[in-house]
Amino acid sequence: MLRISKKNLKKKVLGSRSFQRRVRLSRKADKSLDGADIIRWVQKVFPRSLFHEISYGQRQAYEWAGEITSTYTPEPFALILPRGGGKTTTLDLIICYLLAHDIRKFFLIMSSKLDLSKARVRSIRKLLESKEFRKYHPIAGEPAITITGSTESWSNSALINEKRQIVLAGSMEADSRGLNIDAGQRPDFLCLDDVDKPEDSTSMTVKKENYITRTLGQTSGNKVNSAVVFIQNLIRPNGVMDRLRTRQAPYLTNRRMVGPIPAIQNFEYEKYNEEYEVDKALVIKQRVRITGGTPTWLGQDIPKCQQLIVEWGIHSFLLEQQHSLLDFSGAMLSSKHFISTHEKFDIKSLKSIAIGVDPGGGATMHGIEAVGLLPGNQLLQIEDKSIRSSAEEGGDWSDAAVRLADILWKKYKVMVTIILEGNFGGSNLPQLARLSIEKLIRSKEISYRPPIQMVTASEDKRSRASSTAKFHRDRDFFYLGSPDRFSDLRTEWTTWNPEETKESPNRVDAQAHAVRFLVPAKVKNLPKPKSMKRGFSRFVP
Repeated sequence: MLRISKKNLKKKVLGSRSFQRRVRLSRKADKSLDGADIIRWVQKVFPRSLFHEISYGQRQAYEWAGEITSTYTPEPFALILPRGGGKTTTLDLIICYLLAHDIRKFFLIMSSKLDLSKARVRSIRKLLESKEFRKYHPIAGEPAITITGSTESWSNSALINEKRQIVLAGSMEADSRGLNIDAGQRPDFLCLDDVDKPEDSTSMTVKKENYITRTLGQTSGNKVNSAVVFIQNLIRPNGVMDRLRTRQAPYLTNRRMVGPIPAIQNFEYEKYNEEYEVDKALVIKQRVRITGGTPTWLGQDIPKCQQLIVEWGIHSFLLEQQHSLLDFSGAMLSSKHFISTHEKFDIKSLKSIAIGVDPGGGATMHGIEAVGLLPGNQLLQIEDKSIRSSAEEGGDWSDAAVRLADILWKKYKVMVTIILEGNFGGSNLPQLARLSIEKLIRSKEISYRPPIQMVTASEDKRSRASSTAKFHRDRDFFYLGSPDRFSDLRTEWTTWNPEETKESPNRVDAQAHAVRFLVPAKVKNLPKPKSMKRGFSRFVP
């Protein structure tokens, strides 16, 4: 049997006349692309991939990719585009650009299902094998050759070219540990695509976030930080992308967020009845037509969006194209329970204000909610100053609560009390708050010493939030200005199902503590938790 060494085989293949001719043509063609940015490169190499003018969101993604070099990595990039808004094509073209210019070596594409990430690799493979790409970059589009003469890896799940660059499909269905190739090479470009699913439960979202965190840790062994891009539509309230958007996610805190960008800005529609006969019987169907709005991309103009409404229905269109997050079944409240009030309400009607503070354990979200008491035992949500920091540091949340108390006291001229939940930190929390008060008074940042009350939440989460939910359902709870100012708080209320998850939303907890302090009489009329007698046991002057 004739044996040919790998070195001689590659020399034979790469030394062929056809391949050398393509290299010469590419070197000649490359001169026309000298100094070209990524958008100009895409327009030159893949002119048929850009049927329409590049949208704002797509341009932001291209400009971010243009900042990547072999020695520099910009901050992670997250983009929320509507379905069919060119996000997958944009990602594929970005990866081809980085492959062609040898900027990154190992591309890992992660999706919720392996079939989805394989589809991305398959699409990239078609682009690399296209005549247009190989005309300018023949080596980057050439499969690597093994010692036996076959392609080393050129399939729908993994690509390895002659430059030893790798494109690999991964999923969140199985652990990706052990993906090191070529003596421990780790991914230096991570692409997150189609991570959320509408049917995901809260526990599934937590699993996906843990998987992303673990994957990010595996990419940290490179000399250059891994470039991370996450492009998706906003299809699930409190999902992976929504939590990243609202800064609830504990990872990628330095991300560059663009969007959500809807398919139609200022979208307006109307419902009408369409009558027609079927077997001499009159049938009336309710239809939807678009009456106003401006498309954000020519690839999804008004006629195209109208067609999508006919095919999908208005609810799917609002979810997939407009990022209108729908309420979860089983949640304690729905969007209709949130009532706005005018910004210029009568400030003299406020009797008192309570700032509920729920310090989370570890590097998590700390709920800080300011609620005011109105005549007739009605309530007004004034501010949401929830922040993310370490509970062990303490100063961040306590400083924020004390500053907010001073601002509200000066503005509304009523007593402002801070209500502290002591489940994490216990007796140390009032001391931290008092230290913040003394520090800020000495620095003359504040002039008000707010009273501090300590509570212990020992009842179950549903009981803790049921009284506040009843105020909403009875239309006795208002939001200053608009509920849109409190979108994160509203998302917690409309997505949290206490029967499904043990997770405790910090904003809801903080609001519940403020409500129980302000209206204890009305709360007592509700079914009492067993720990109600212990609820407000200690007052810290």
